[in-house]
Amino acid sequence: MTSFDEREKAQEDKYAHDEELRFKVRARAAKLFGEWSARQLGLPPKAYAAEMVNLVSAGKDNEALVQRVLKDVGKRGQSLSPDLLGEKLNRCISEAKEQFLKT
Repeated sequence: MTSFDEREKAQEDKYAHDEELRFKVRARAAKLFGEWSARQLGLPPKAYAAEMVNLVSAGKDNEALVQRVLKDVGKRGQSLSPDLLGEKLNRCISEAKEQFLKT
């Protein structure tokens, strides 16, 4: 293998590792957000968190997570603002990043 090939392989490996880490952070954040949301809705946290992680696994973005919670809030006749949910999701993302940095 040439030096160029080795550098290319190293870059590809780093990219794959970084993408995996990004996915894990997003999944962990979705879990944290789902648990918090479930408590607000009076739903089982573990099951609701799993649904949020499934949305991330399906390639949904953060807005889809917020919209899902808003939909469920509306079904239950409750009220949570999109801004509050967005802020909470951002805090969950920060917390998930911190958790991965510690490990």
